[in-house]
Amino acid sequence: TYNISGQHDVTLIVYNNSGSSELQKQKCVVVLDQTSAPFTEDFESEEFPSNLSLEQPSWYILENYPTETNWEKSKEGSYQGEQSIRIRSKSFSPGLGSIKQQIYSPEINCSDIIHSNTNPFGLYFNVAYAKRLPYQNEDGNSIIPDKLTISRKHANQDFMVRATFDVDDLIGTNRTYFNDYIPVSDDWSEKFVNLGSSAGQESVIIRFEFTGK
Repeated sequence: TYNISGQHDVTLIVYNNSGSSELQKQKCVVVLDQTSAPFTEDFESEEFPSNLSLEQPSWYILENYPTETNWEKSKEGSYQGEQSIRIRSKSFSPGLGSIKQQIYSPEINCSDIIHSNTNPFGLYFNVAYAKRLPYQNEDGNSIIPDKLTISRKHANQDFMVRATFDVDDLIGTNRTYFNDYIPVSDDWSEKFVNLGSSAGQESVIIRFEFTGK
C-alpha cells in the first residue's frame, strides 16, 4: 500500500529453509493524485510536476529517455501567470531516433460531467510552438517530425489516442529559431480535444506525448 503519489520501487523476497533471495524493480508502480472535473492546471507550482496543495494535485513525468530534455517548468514564457511547461526537440541528442517524452495528468473523476453537442466536454490547452533550423529540405518540405499526441485512459482500459498535432498544427509564429525560443503573447493558440466518451467516467487520465528527433 502506497500512501503518497509518485514512483515506487517494488521488492519481492522469497525464502525457504535454505535462505532467502531478493529482487527489486525500480519505479515499478506509479501512484497518481486524484481530483475531479472540471479541473484546471496553471503550471505555477515552484515544484511542478509536484504540487503541494490538495487543490492542485501533482502530475507525473515518465522518464523514457532520462538523458534527454523532458517536460519541465519554465519561467521564460507563459500564456498567463509566470510559468509554463516546455519541451525542446532541439536539445535531443543527434543520431537518436524519434524520442517520446510523456507527462500524465492526475486521475480525474468525471462522473458528474455531462457531454452534449451544445456543451462539449473536453480538454482545452494553450500551446506556443516555433520552427527550428534546419526546417525545410531543398524542395521546401518540412523535415521536422515533431508532434504532440493527446491520449486518455479510463479505468481498466489502455490509453486511446484522441488527437495528434503535427508541426503545421502547432506553429504559432512565422519566425524560425536556431537557439532558445521564448514565445510572446501572440504565439499562443488554444487547442481543443473532444473527450465526450470520458464524461461520466470515474477515472480519466490524460497523457501529453511529445515526439521529436
